[in-house]
Amino acid sequence: MAIGDIYEVVMRGSANGQAVYNVLHFRAKSATAVPLLLPQAVGDNLYDVGTLDGVQTLAWSDQTWPEASIQLISPTLGAQVVVPLVAITGNAAGGAVQNAAVVVTWRTALGGRSFRGRSYFGAVDESVMANGLLLTNIRDALQNGITTFLALYGDGGTSADWEFGVWSPLLTTFTPVTAGVIRLPIRSQRRRNVGIGI
Repeated sequence: MAIGDIYEVVMRGSANGQAVYNVLHFRAKSATAVPLLLPQAVGDNLYDVGTLDGVQTLAWSDQTWPEASIQLISPTLGAQVVVPLVAITGNAAGGAVQNAAVVVTWRTALGGRSFRGRSYFGAVDESVMANGLLLTNIRDALQNGITTFLALYGDGGTSADWEFGVWSPLLTTFTPVTAGVIRLPIRSQRRRNVGIGI
């Protein structure tokens, strides 16, 4: 492994048998960083942050993230390795809404489509929304998770090993993320192909 290597982490969730995946990209800041430890660190610092913060606040208790995959994608393509995670479970109180997600826009210091990213965190529980909007207290809890995550892995973050950013396969560039902006409207999700996760 070398400084500057780009890795793709796919957080693999399940909600009532439906696959729910999130793809995130990281650049190595240290030649001694251990890629296989990164997925659990993402889980601990974005999904399951404290008792009531992070992505887990959006999901009902039937949603879990039991594993993740990690793969070197630049400068060469490596093998995808699946890593089991210490259990991460949703903690919202209602019944799951399988086709809805919260959108988080990842901003960088540069403008343009190739320099910003987006994550759809679903499936969103019906108890965390009203009239199609994310409840304010839930938004704040998710923002706390994003703030914790970016303080560690964002642009200028304290992690000595990894940096979170936007990967542009078109430009083959990696740009560190400076902020995560939560969109209050809940967005519908649909399968692009049968059997493909939302």
